[in-house]
Amino acid sequence: MIDRPGFLEERINEMKAEEGRETNVTADDLRHCFRTGQIGLAPNPGSSLWAMGAVAEKVTEIYFGLRWTILESKAASFVTSDCPVHRFYSPAAPERPYVGLADDRIQVRFPISRRRMLVAEHDFKRMDMWHKLMERGLDRLAARRKAAASEIRSREVEAAEVKELNAHTISMASGIVMSPEEMPEMSLSELFGVVFQRYLA
Repeated sequence: MIDRPGFLEERINEMKAEEGRETNVTADDLRHCFRTGQIGLAPNPGSSLWAMGAVAEKVTEIYFGLRWTILESKAASFVTSDCPVHRFYSPAAPERPYVGLADDRIQVRFPISRRRMLVAEHDFKRMDMWHKLMERGLDRLAARRKAAASEIRSREVEAAEVKELNAHTISMASGIVMSPEEMPEMSLSELFGVVFQRYLA
């Protein structure tokens, strides 16, 4: 969350408003202290449910700010699994820690039909615009731009790319992979029903 542009800045401004006093601590100071180990995180297992509720709004905000692209395939079918929503980091860099949705390399992939897959990734152009408006002191305009959803794009993909995407979907599956090619009469929603029935059994 601290890597997401604007997150710490907004929290610091909220604290200033609540406490009615200024502080010399900046968001970049906090990021530096966290990365150098001067600030540590101490998780409390008993607070996990509270934390889930507390971050739900922020996670929703992150997904809203992502750039959504629908990949369309006429040449091959997308497979799905019992873990259909999965993350991919590009480029892969094991020396860099993975920080989830805040990671600038993240792609969130979700096969939504046999011919379409949703890919969500960070909208760097939108982030850059927000930063520039904030630097110019145009906070209200920046907030309006941030609140506007990115355009949902679409692009056609060839069979070779579908094969690579399917390989990753398969690698992220928990135990079940389903191919529309082998069950052509079934929709993806019906395939999900098969998964749930199997788990209930």
